[in-house]
Amino acid sequence: VKIGKMINQNFKIGSMISYVPIYPYSCHPKDMMKAQIKNRLRYFFPDVQVRGYYPSYAKKMFEQKGYHIGWQDGDEEILREGV
Repeated sequence: VKIGKMINQNFKIGSMISYVPIYPYSCHPKDMMKAQIKNRLRYFFPDVQVRGYYPSYAKKMFEQKGYHIGWQDGDEEILREGV
């Protein structure tokens, strides 16, 4: 995106996702929460691609699972500029 905008500010650059929602099995809160969590996982990649940062729900999930993103100086800025 950044390079395309450098070439021509009028370029329209986008992406497309195939999103199939997950519906809860029932209206029971446990089923509703499970569907919400699964839908968030489906939104993760488009959220990062479109917004240029990791959403709070993803950061929380990484923390809970013990994952660590080894950011280096300037990485977050590069991600933000790329959208």
